[in-house]
Formats: sequence, structure tokens, C-alpha cells
Amino acid sequence: MDCVLEDTKDDVIRTYKQFKHTLPDLNQILMKSAKDLKFYNTSYYDLRRLTQDAANIEMNFYNYINGYSPNVREILESFNIDKIVAKLVKNDYLFKLVDKFTEVDLHPEMVSNHEMGYIFEELLRRFSEMSNETAGEHYTPREVGLCTWHLIPTQIQAVE
Repeated sequence: MDCVLEDTKDDVIRTYKQFKHTLPDLNQILMKSAKDLKFYNTSYYDLRRLTQDAANIEMNFYNYINGYSPNVREILESFNIDKIVAKLVKNDYLFKLVDKFTEVDLHPEMVSNHEMGYIFEELLRRFSEMSNETAGEHYTPREVGLCTWHLIPTQIQAVE
């Protein structure tokens, strides 16, 4: 999602700062700033910026997550993201994980939707094998699949 929002990030932040105290619902205007994507992020942070302050990674990561539009936050909450982040922090992996993601260019111009689908399927396969799940034990919510294909606007509308 970070890569999809990269080109509009600064415009969204500027719009958010300009209107956050004057408009009761910023959703539509922020989507316009995001060039009509169906999601956005108002946090200063992105994955690269998170790696610039390792000492405050947990606090900054939550700021980053909470900056997403309500439709994305709803998806993230369905994964109990707080528990995952807490476990990563406890084991000193949050910064390392974020840093690793910055090493891979997943921008839509570099990785097609089709390729992203294969990446997603491979990750599911590997995690299922690691957890010794048998057939039928693993269920992937529809929203997860949508996230992996760069959250194309028509797909996000289906989630809403």
C-alpha cells in the first residue's frame, strides 16, 4: 500500500493539515488528494521514514497505521494488528521487518497485480507450512486478497 500511495503522500498530508480542524469529514477530500484512490494515509510516516528513527519504531509505527483511511484500518484491525506489533516489538523484530520491506520495490510499476497475487499465494503457502496447517485449516479473508493486488480502487469499493 505504501508504494501505491507514494506519489500522492505529500499532497494528502498537506490537505489533511489544511482541513483537519475545519471539516467534519475529510474522507472525500483526502481521496481526491490521493488522486481518487479509495484509500490514503495522513501520517508523516511511510516505511522508509519509519527506518529513520529506530528508537521510536513502535510509537511511529502506530502513528503510521492510524494514519490510514478508515476502510484500510478496518482491514488491519481484522488481523489484530496490535497483537502482532506487540509480539514483534517484544522480540525486537518490528524495526528489522520494516527495514526489510524497504529493500524490496513493490511499486505497481515494478510488480504487476498478477505477480503480486503470486507473491501473496507463495507467502500463504510458506506460512501454512510453517504452522503445520492441514487442508481446510487456513482461511484467507477476501480483504487480504484485495490488499495484495495494490488495492485497486474498484476492489476497495467492494470492501466498503
